[in-house]
Amino acid sequence: MAATVMELQSWPGDWNLPSIDTRCLEVLAYAKFAGCPINVDRNNNPWKSPLGEFPVLRSGGDILTAPDKIMDYFRLKNFNADYQLNAKQQADTLALVSLVRSKLYPAIVSLL
Repeated sequence: MAATVMELQSWPGDWNLPSIDTRCLEVLAYAKFAGCPINVDRNNNPWKSPLGEFPVLRSGGDILTAPDKIMDYFRLKNFNADYQLNAKQQADTLALVSLVRSKLYPAIVSLL
C-alpha cells in the first residue's frame, strides 16, 4: 500500500528564506526537524487555498490550514520533532514556543 502524499502549499521565498510568510516558515521548519516527507508547492495565488491564505496541507482527503493543526497532523502521522525529549524538555520546548509567539513573533511580523 502506498503512503499518502502530503502536499504543503506555501508562499514562495525571498531573501534566502524558503518562504516570506512566518506561518509557512513555522510549518516548513517543523516538517524539516521532524523528518516529514512533504511536497512543497510554492504558490503566489492564495485564492487557490480553501480560506484564501497559506499554509495549506493536503493529505489524502484531509485539508488543514492552521499551522498548529498542520503540526498536530504531522504528530498524528508519527512525525514528531520532540520524540527523544523527556517530559521536562518537552515542557521547556512548549514554554519557549509560547515565549517566541508572544514576544518575538510580533516583532518579526512588523519587520516583514
